[in-house]
Amino acid sequence: MSFNKKSNDDFINRVNNLLSKDGDSSCSREETDEELASRFNSVFSSQPIAAQQNYHIPDDAYGDEIDKEIEKMLQDSDEEEDAIDAYIYGVLDDKKDMVQEKMDGFQKAFLGGDEFVGTDESEELIKKLQQENALDAKYEQFARERDSDLEKRYHGLKKDAPSFSNAQNDENKPKGSAPKPLTTTDLHDEIDDWCCICNDDATIECLGCEDDNKYCKECFFHTHHSEFADYEATKHKSRPYRAKMW
Repeated sequence: MSFNKKSNDDFINRVNNLLSKDGDSSCSREETDEELASRFNSVFSSQPIAAQQNYHIPDDAYGDEIDKEIEKMLQDSDEEEDAIDAYIYGVLDDKKDMVQEKMDGFQKAFLGGDEFVGTDESEELIKKLQQENALDAKYEQFARERDSDLEKRYHGLKKDAPSFSNAQNDENKPKGSAPKPLTTTDLHDEIDDWCCICNDDATIECLGCEDDNKYCKECFFHTHHSEFADYEATKHKSRPYRAKMW
């Protein structure tokens, strides 16, 4: 309180001094901008409280009342958390018997008991699982019987299998040397024996035509000796042709 009163008195004195100076100098001359700025800074400018040399933290800034209030707030918070935990544990304890009862019901249902009464979906799911288990057991038994039957048949066939001697194998082997493979000269196409015009059997081979064309008598006459024949074709030499016999 003493510090605030001293600051107020100082401020009042400074304002009074400023007013007195204004009254004395109003009749003499006008002040310059620098003087006005200096007077303004001297009246309204002040350093921060923390920068003042005589500043100190009051002794009653932190008292027992504040500590007690903080401690009370922390205690109230702990009590609220304890109450929430107690409520949650209480709910879990109440539901414990119900959950255990449902678990016992599911266990009896999967073990084949008829006492469990559930929803339609749960009953349908349980029946489906039971049917699948029965089907798997039946198929497993069928697979064992099938494997056993196959094993017996295999041993029976192995026991009664006929034996083949080397002598019988030798008798079945072909005798003599293997024939020689055919060459390209041995191959013949019967189309080569046809007339190149009418596809009839050729009897004449022209040595002057390209590829030694072969003709029947009638086609050779029309193309080489008739009045419609080409002059150069009339000069071609020919020879009789006989088809190859196989």
